[in-house]
Amino acid sequence: MKNMRIALIGAGNIGTYIANGLAESKGFSAKRITLTRRKVELLDGMKKKGFQVGADNVAAVKDADVVIVAVEPHQLDDILTEIGSVLETDRHILISIVTGVSVERIRRHVDASLQVVRAMPNTAIAVRESMTCLAARPDVTTGLDVATRSARHHRAGSKSASILKKR
Repeated sequence: MKNMRIALIGAGNIGTYIANGLAESKGFSAKRITLTRRKVELLDGMKKKGFQVGADNVAAVKDADVVIVAVEPHQLDDILTEIGSVLETDRHILISIVTGVSVERIRRHVDASLQVVRAMPNTAIAVRESMTCLAARPDVTTGLDVATRSARHHRAGSKSASILKKR
């Protein structure tokens, strides 16, 4: 997992909590995590911690193996349209933490064979104590495996539980 590259699209509060947790767990290197947002200057603190930062979502996705989308629900369709053409089904796993958006809605915007996982962390993610529920279609085994391992790394050193629901 340490060699995996992650693009986190929409690095606001919850996105930066996730990035910090992944890096602090030692399961992922900050230098292999790219954070994007429109107001990139708000990521200066993350850059000082070793994260790659920028505003170019397409470039971030092209350089990643796992893409975590953490935008507001009203932004999702535009983001998926923007990055959809560079998502490779044999390479990328798309994990969405967008509130209230189903896997099926996401799949309408991307190639049908892309591994898509919906992750639903709770607010305790800010202190690395979140229980995160994961949902995916039954054929999304690789994506669920990566999401599950990521969630466990996020809580390294403490007891953790995963609730998986396949649709």
